[in-house]
Amino acid sequence: MKGKVGSLAALGGPTNLVAKTMLALVMAALAMLCAPSMAQESAKGSDIYQSYGEMIHVPGDFAGVQEAIDAASPGDLIVVDGGIYRENVNVTKRLTLRGLNMPVVDAGENGSAIILSADGIVLEGFSLKNSGVGTAQPAGITVRSDDNAILNNTVTDSWNGISLWDSKGNVVRDNHVSYNTWAGIYLENSTNNVIANNNFSSNAGRGLIRSGFAGIHLWNSSHNTIIENVVKDNPHFGIELDSSGENIIAENDFRQNQGVGIRLWDSNNNSISGNRALDNQLSGIELQDSENNTIAGNYASGNIGRGIFLTDSQNNFIYNNCFADNNEYDAYDDGTNRWDDGKVGNHYSDFIEGCEDEDGDGICDDAYEIFGGTNLDGHPLVRCDIPLSAPKPAPQTGGGATYKVCAEGCDFASISEAMEAASPGDLIEVCSGTYLETVNVTKPVILRGVDTGGGMPIIDARHEGSPIKLSADGGVVEGFHVTNSSGKGVFSGSYVDAGIMVNSEGNTIRGNVATNNSYGIIVASGNNTLASNNASGNRGGILLSSISPSDITGGNVLERNVADYNVVGMIISFSGGNILRNNSMSGNYLNFGYNGWGDDATATNDIDASNLVNGRRIYHLVNVSDAVIDSSSNAGTVYCIGCHNITVRDSVLEKNMEGVFLTNTSNSRIEGNVIANNTRGIHLNYHCYNNSIRSNIAINNAESGVYLHGSDDNVIERNELTESWSGIYLSNSAGNTIRANEIRDNRNAGMGIIGSDDNAVYLNNFINNSNNIQSSSSSNKWNSTEVLTYTYEGSSFDSYIGNFWTYYKGKDADGDGIGEMPYLVGADKDNYPLMEPIENYAVVSKEFGGVGVER
Repeated sequence: MKGKVGSLAALGGPTNLVAKTMLALVMAALAMLCAPSMAQESAKGSDIYQSYGEMIHVPGDFAGVQEAIDAASPGDLIVVDGGIYRENVNVTKRLTLRGLNMPVVDAGENGSAIILSADGIVLEGFSLKNSGVGTAQPAGITVRSDDNAILNNTVTDSWNGISLWDSKGNVVRDNHVSYNTWAGIYLENSTNNVIANNNFSSNAGRGLIRSGFAGIHLWNSSHNTIIENVVKDNPHFGIELDSSGENIIAENDFRQNQGVGIRLWDSNNNSISGNRALDNQLSGIELQDSENNTIAGNYASGNIGRGIFLTDSQNNFIYNNCFADNNEYDAYDDGTNRWDDGKVGNHYSDFIEGCEDEDGDGICDDAYEIFGGTNLDGHPLVRCDIPLSAPKPAPQTGGGATYKVCAEGCDFASISEAMEAASPGDLIEVCSGTYLETVNVTKPVILRGVDTGGGMPIIDARHEGSPIKLSADGGVVEGFHVTNSSGKGVFSGSYVDAGIMVNSEGNTIRGNVATNNSYGIIVASGNNTLASNNASGNRGGILLSSISPSDITGGNVLERNVADYNVVGMIISFSGGNILRNNSMSGNYLNFGYNGWGDDATATNDIDASNLVNGRRIYHLVNVSDAVIDSSSNAGTVYCIGCHNITVRDSVLEKNMEGVFLTNTSNSRIEGNVIANNTRGIHLNYHCYNNSIRSNIAINNAESGVYLHGSDDNVIERNELTESWSGIYLSNSAGNTIRANEIRDNRNAGMGIIGSDDNAVYLNNFINNSNNIQSSSSSNKWNSTEVLTYTYEGSSFDSYIGNFWTYYKGKDADGDGIGEMPYLVGADKDNYPLMEPIENYAVVSKEFGGVGVER
């Protein structure tokens, strides 16, 4: 008989399954990483993670780009060779367009060079130029769709370089956008986009038109992340937020613009952090008619006007900034705003003479009066370098010396030699170049990479260890590109090496890039700060781990880090008390999650919704009641820990360790969601009861669509659970009701059960699963708990009702739609197996609203 019961060994069980599944993912990703690229000149991380249909060549198969698009099918790859293509391109299908040797699409000063009209397009490696001009605002690249990737393009001589209209979920990265008339990039009515690591410079018009506006311009746009861009020499503003809220502007370089570096007008609830606003003709930072914004950790210096200027603006929070050497005022404010956080204010260079610090705590003894009104900074900083995090351990001996490292003419030619010579507290500056070594930071020093004209210095470990390992407490590592660590796979159980391996406490790791490592960054200790690092293109991005589950570490602060295009983006493994803010993970096979979710540390992590997975928010709720997360919440993954009466509905939750994770949570509802491509789709873990999982689509999850562990008395009904390892998996769970589900095409089992009793499973379709049921040490009921009235083929019957099983061979002598022969389910039986799928039975019962089985 097909579909007969298998053993638990065949199922694998959840413990072995994680290792097997993740090993398969790692091996597959490594195979793709090692495969030769067709287009190495413009190859990006998207090569690894995007699967293609047909490959079309231009001009080999078609003379023009639009011809190729018209002939292509969704999912195809179009490779365009170098040359000039004089056309207006409209991409109307989900395609990947990849340029070789930077082909030029020339719009001929008429319309946009390329319009992205379909969702899910990848555009990389093109030069776009010569759009039209005027009120229609054509652009080199116009985006009127969602979830696209715009990578490594050059855009010049257009009205706007890049325009996003009513668009969400896009990634715009590594583009060079200059000499455009209005803006380098313009967003209108657009949300949840990531604009990262681009150069928006000299967008000052073309020909006789010199009325350009800004490098970056947002109008009525929210929840966007603008991070690590260079924005310089634009005619008015580096960036303007116009009627735009809840955006993140972080770690950008706004300099030498003819107006203001960063300007907010009628814009509220934005985060402006870690930016440099230097040498602009007016103010470094300006707020007008704007409220409830946070301005923290910025450096505004050398501006012809003011360092920061606030007018008609209220309730903004300004702290830990450096305002220095500005021509008019360092700070001006005619409203009512907050200029310190109760402990830390800002540094003002025009307050040096009035600042006394008798106790040596780095805070001026007297308040600083802000020009323009009655505001005070009660805790002005003596210097610019007061950290937000806990103080680092003081150097034990020596300190204060500076050593330079470069190929020739410096103090040392290798970083390790400089480290050996340094004393605690010393500064080691490493110049541009490639250093073939592994560096062990054994003293609390500042190890700083300096771009001396050749880019940030590269430390290449040649697969012989970690490029950088921190073994001493209280160090600083910043400004390096680390690559080629050794190390095992991302879930190997052994995290020996990484691009940056942190085995000590109280360190600051900021502004580094980690590529092609086992993990980009591993933190196996506590009380460290990771800020503005980019761990992309590794097997794993960032891992917070402990030495063992019995030795939980944590207390780290992670802010404004990026982990893209890895197998896994950011993973927390037996690590608690961490704070995560404004981190972004996208394009990873799995973006975020816990490896070791059974530990008590989960509830102690502080992870707010400023953290993004594929442009969507992480909801990590701890001890929350009476909350609703729906389509307007823009959720990417949801965790509920110790919660009550939570609703998660109408959301798309994909590509994370968990779609929805509940622990110690009751009386909550998960309904109407699409949950795909996760490790586990919906996971109830320990002490979850009286919850409802209803009308969800859980498809292609690596381990299970729905997974219950140690959770009782829940209802799972009317879901589509397909194409996963197991549709449903029960472990040590009892009293659950599982009914009216479509459980089909699962790779190992429709339902796996271990150590779980007294569950009621009925009125489900088990169709085309490798094994319908795999059960061990369990006893459950496989039919309805009461006699039901139902209609079948026009006649009414009263009976208990079981499930529909593919390949059931029983007979139905009396025509009631129920087989005469039981269906064996491990040690149990379905005594009322259905002859046809459940949609052929109209059940009259209050459980189903009297209208039959509907999903």
